[in-house]
Amino acid sequence: MIGICPKCGELTNLTRHHIYPTRHYNGQYSGDRNILKLCRSCHDDLEKMIPYKKQEHGFYRAIIKVFLNGTTVKITFWGFILYRLFVKFHN
Repeated sequence: MIGICPKCGELTNLTRHHIYPTRHYNGQYSGDRNILKLCRSCHDDLEKMIPYKKQEHGFYRAIIKVFLNGTTVKITFWGFILYRLFVKFHN
């Protein structure tokens, strides 16, 4: 599908990124609400930010927001701890 990538703004073929990884949620979140369409380069960059191990449910949408807003974060141990504290005190 050709479209404009919401991250880089390039008009190109878009790939489908599952917001909630299918390896953890087995089709539980299907449909367009679980899909973010990105160019291949941005899709690959986003995948590098997501740990392989299953995370808290809210983590996946939070990392998408950070990614689309142009902030690059490397998920480290301390970054994850800060994320957990943020979730704990803002919910």
